[in-house]
Amino acid sequence: MLKKLSLIFCTFLLLLVTFSLNAFYQNYTAITTFKNHVIRERKLTTEVVHHYLHGSPNQKENARNLIITTSLKNLNYEKWIDYREYIDLQIYIGDVMPNNGEELIVVLNLSKDLAAITIYSPVNQEFVFVHSLENLLPVEKIELFEIPALGYYTLNVFQILDERLGAYILERFVESYTFMNEKWHSIWKKTIYMEEIYNQQWINPQANANQWIKIIENNDIRFLPKPIPEIHVTVNRSKLTALKNQFPLPEDFHLEESTKTHETYYWSSKYHRYIQKEGILKECATPIAIIEDLEAGLEAYLGFAAKHYKITYLDGRIDFIKKESLLSE
Repeated sequence: MLKKLSLIFCTFLLLLVTFSLNAFYQNYTAITTFKNHVIRERKLTTEVVHHYLHGSPNQKENARNLIITTSLKNLNYEKWIDYREYIDLQIYIGDVMPNNGEELIVVLNLSKDLAAITIYSPVNQEFVFVHSLENLLPVEKIELFEIPALGYYTLNVFQILDERLGAYILERFVESYTFMNEKWHSIWKKTIYMEEIYNQQWINPQANANQWIKIIENNDIRFLPKPIPEIHVTVNRSKLTALKNQFPLPEDFHLEESTKTHETYYWSSKYHRYIQKEGILKECATPIAIIEDLEAGLEAYLGFAAKHYKITYLDGRIDFIKKESLLSE
């Protein structure tokens, strides 16, 4: 009888361990944290972070090299280690993931068109690598913004696109990210400043080859910390023209027209992102949320037909629909 009970107990214990390990290995954060917790060179100590933020010049430089090298290894970007001295490093600390206290956020600006962010969770007196945001443009700064319904902060990542050599375009924009369901999600994006120059003939082959267009968008963006957070945007656009048989200088352009509009977005716990309003599709009575009115976008300002909405469904899918497809808004 005792032997039979022991066999039953061992069988139960084996099933329990198997179930626990299966749940553990299916959880990305858990497996990543575990893997990096046992690999010492993939972690950062609180002492190293303190030295970078508050240490002597020598301590700061040593800490900088260690933080960059460790983060590159965690990203599997070892080829960048030789260029460590040219990498721009930024560090932030804040509660940006559920149930983990304050995370360490490390920004690496690798080149003029590539950046990455590594996220470390606190474990005892160390920070353990758990997640990353990759394939970003160079990051100017990060601001943390709280969503009360989430219970932690989102990342407002300010980035820059600089293509002033060749095709002339300069854009600064902010993209908001939040951590949900074991992944980082982009929940909103908007231009802060944009300057673009093009030849009218690139758009219309029949146009005057000496006609140049400059578009400037200079927007005021305010993140409002309310119980249901809002984003208020004042959009300022200007169109300037120049007649020149070569690439024009700034003084060659003259203002042709300008517009000013206002946009409001609010956090939706139902759609897990910022939206402008909700609606229902005519054909299938499916609920959707509008995340962008393309008729208010830059393409419409330039004269291209854009009577569409960019929408999201409850399952997170993104789509584009004609405005007349909505039953109600």
